[in-house]
Amino acid sequence: MIAIVDRELRISRASESLTWALAGPRESLVGTSIERFLPGAGPALREAVRAASPSRVPVSLVVSQGATLATTIEIVPLGEGRGAVLAVEPVTGLAAEERLAVVLDHVSDGFAVFDREWRYVFLNRAAERFYGRPRGEMLGRVLWELFPRALGTELERSMREVERTRTAAELEIVSPQFGRWMQYRLVPYEDGLAFFFRDVDEEHRVREALRESEERHRGMFQHSLTGWLLTTPDGPVLAANPAACRMLGRTEEEIVRIGRAGIVDTNDPRLAPALEHRRRHGWVIAEITMVRGDGTRFPALVSSTLYRDAKGQERTTLTFYDVTERRHAEEALACLADIGPVLGASLDLKTTLDRFVHFLVPRIADLCAIELGDELHGAAAAHRDPSRDLTRSRARPFGAAIDEVMRERRARLVERVDDAWLFAASGGRPAALAEARALGPTSLALVPLVARDRAMGVLLMAYVDDARRFDASSLVLARALAERAALAIDAARQHRAALDAKRLRDDVLVFVAHDLRTPLQAIAMSAGMLSTQQGSSLAADVIRRSIQHANQLVEDLLTVAIVESGTIPLERRSTSLAALIGELVELHRPLADARGLALEAHVPEPLEPLWIDPHRVKQLLSNLVANAVKFTGEGGRIDIHVRVLPGTVEVQVHDTGCGIAPEELPHVFDRFWQSARARRGGAGLGLAIAHGIAEAHGGSLEVHSVVGQGTTFRLVLPRAAQAEASAAAR
Repeated sequence: MIAIVDRELRISRASESLTWALAGPRESLVGTSIERFLPGAGPALREAVRAASPSRVPVSLVVSQGATLATTIEIVPLGEGRGAVLAVEPVTGLAAEERLAVVLDHVSDGFAVFDREWRYVFLNRAAERFYGRPRGEMLGRVLWELFPRALGTELERSMREVERTRTAAELEIVSPQFGRWMQYRLVPYEDGLAFFFRDVDEEHRVREALRESEERHRGMFQHSLTGWLLTTPDGPVLAANPAACRMLGRTEEEIVRIGRAGIVDTNDPRLAPALEHRRRHGWVIAEITMVRGDGTRFPALVSSTLYRDAKGQERTTLTFYDVTERRHAEEALACLADIGPVLGASLDLKTTLDRFVHFLVPRIADLCAIELGDELHGAAAAHRDPSRDLTRSRARPFGAAIDEVMRERRARLVERVDDAWLFAASGGRPAALAEARALGPTSLALVPLVARDRAMGVLLMAYVDDARRFDASSLVLARALAERAALAIDAARQHRAALDAKRLRDDVLVFVAHDLRTPLQAIAMSAGMLSTQQGSSLAADVIRRSIQHANQLVEDLLTVAIVESGTIPLERRSTSLAALIGELVELHRPLADARGLALEAHVPEPLEPLWIDPHRVKQLLSNLVANAVKFTGEGGRIDIHVRVLPGTVEVQVHDTGCGIAPEELPHVFDRFWQSARARRGGAGLGLAIAHGIAEAHGGSLEVHSVVGQGTTFRLVLPRAAQAEASAAAR
């Protein structure tokens, strides 16, 4: 009768004969203590189960209907506290060795016995299955002959050591016979050695996978660049990895001691919603403010998960990393995107510089100044304290440092400003040093302003407290800002130079026109006297025409200067466009007839008067008709068409002349421009003046041309001024 019990002597399996003897269903015996049927034998059984070798215990067995039989139990411990196999033998006449063999054949672990010569003297059925050969072939044969691969292995050394010392041993190795992880229990006895063995390959792989997983997670925890904290939901910190310690500027012991309240800004309004989200959903990803050991704060992106450990206790993992650099990068990109409109809003140098420094303060710096080499020192400056007007200072508190950066054209980063640096930066001058100390910069950057390979000045940016520091990334942003500022300064200077040149040219034109008119008037008077004294002569007529042409050139020069200034004076009055065009045709008809050209005007009737400057509009149309006459060959046509459109009046001057090449059309209204295809003299100012007169009236002048077919100028004048004309007339 066989039973298998655990270490507490509870039955896990029972043979049919034992079940019958105890008079109960086999299922009802499972989980029942064997002591129930063996009164008084509990202590002896427990000691035998814990023993290292099989043993026999005499007992009294309570069988069905309460009868008690004296018998003996053979006990074979399974090792490692896994219980034992019990063989209950109430039957007489069976030898103890035979009874023990029966018991061992029911054990699931392999069991073998060797004599002193290492010959197999016993193997149970489990060993037979492990070896994969009948045990009859193995009994009486030497272990090392059957399994020569075991020679020289740890198993051989352990078996010989147990046989020599007569001390039991256990080991877990990869079996040289099976190539799998096996667990061995070696037990010496009087005539040799016995050992149990069982396959633990799967268990070993599970344990190894668990160990590797633990090591992998431990490695991730220890070597991750992300801060990791193991915490509880209510705030205590249980562990912190090295990255968390570095970012927080504390040791793990300090972090564990102070808990969440010491490393997180509890006043951050984002903290409470984040904790509530984690409580409700089991996880949260949020950005909060964390606190370093020195009291400084930094933005951190936090990911936290709520879970239960193996003991059922609530735990939280919290990973975080410092996003200060990312925040700086985002701010830098936004700053560079926004600085363009600031620098491009004006071409005035002072306005541009003032807008630039006030844009940077306090967005990028607490103090910002630009000093230009060829301008007044302190060209522009701004301070986070609006009451500080730095532009009035002439002490140049950082003059020596600025001069050095200007001279070497190399940026300078001072992460921590001390008094020694202030002394050197001020050149040791008392007034400059005093002002530098009063400004109190704690960190600053100096960057040269360079455009077209020329150093123009220096950009200075500084912080005046310990909350922020300039670093390498800040210097990259400062260089980018300085580059854009330098280009804006260069553009402003070029614009100012262009305005100065235009002003000088206009002054020259006015001066020349004024000085030319005096001798021209004298020549005209002399020509008139000559004509009166000697009668009309060809020479006098030539002189008069030349004087008229010269006067017209002077008038055109003055007019084009006025056009470019954008302030053409207009003397508007109600004007009949039909009458004005009629005068224009009569004025140019003699020249058109002389060149064999047809000149016609097509004006609809009736045509309301326009509120225009008749002299300027006549000058405009006269220039267009004169050009058409000049560039139209004999037999050609010049047509003037007038159309009334909604809100406007359109006048087209069309000729059948040589036309204008496509590449020349964009330059038609430029000053002093003449077509290379048909250059015939003149100053090239007529069309520029015509275009300016059209725009001064709120209209437009366009040109369309096809080479060899002719050119059309299209003048559009607004009719909205008619209301003004009518009101003025009343």
